[in-house]
Amino acid sequence: MGSLNGQCEPSPNGDNCIIRDEIYYRDHVVFQVENTLFKMPRSRFQHESVYFRERFVRNSGNANEPIEGSSDEHPLVLNDVTAKEFRSLLEVMFALCVHIDYLPPLNSEDDWTRSNRSLLKLSTRWEMAAFRKHAIGALSEAVCPEDPSDGVRWLVFAREYVVHEWLLRSLVTLATRSQPLEMHEVEPLGLETFVALTKIREGARVNRDVKQAVLEAFGKELKEAEAKEKRWRRLLECRE
Repeated sequence: MGSLNGQCEPSPNGDNCIIRDEIYYRDHVVFQVENTLFKMPRSRFQHESVYFRERFVRNSGNANEPIEGSSDEHPLVLNDVTAKEFRSLLEVMFALCVHIDYLPPLNSEDDWTRSNRSLLKLSTRWEMAAFRKHAIGALSEAVCPEDPSDGVRWLVFAREYVVHEWLLRSLVTLATRSQPLEMHEVEPLGLETFVALTKIREGARVNRDVKQAVLEAFGKELKEAEAKEKRWRRLLECRE
């Protein structure tokens, strides 16, 4: 059969010249995540992810070494990711690719939330703007940062994945909830945030505008998150 560089070789029956297409014959890439191999279309990752576009370019730079992802023996290794998280990304990535509304069934709402959190984690890390938007939208419909019992958790999520909308809403929730802040919440919130929220809550007793107080106390963090959100929107525009 033909070679990958487009040079012609005889066909098995000898009557035609057959070549391998330089782009579409070699379109798959082999990923290794933990101890599991995944063989997936390269073009989809290249189209959706800034991270993978740049990594694929780097991988093709040395002709003397096997290309990462070219075979089972030379996979492209993804560190700090679980196989389960990667499957969560692939399930949505390829369902959306062919415009299918079906996703594999999950056993519970917690499984669904974890799956979308995995999608948000990986799409943020690998700069996959469309899938990040999908995950944020799905999670925003299913959960409520304004839930007083869940405000701390969603503030942690907002900071971890830099979601401006969740950040503001969860801060306001924690500043206005009826139950006081608890000592066990110091660690996830951070001492500086805990103290700032305590002061805002005290100010609320004298009818101070809580949202305005949150904007003043966390203005720098909120502006940085908003700037990053604008970058995600630009990535989406470039993708389209």
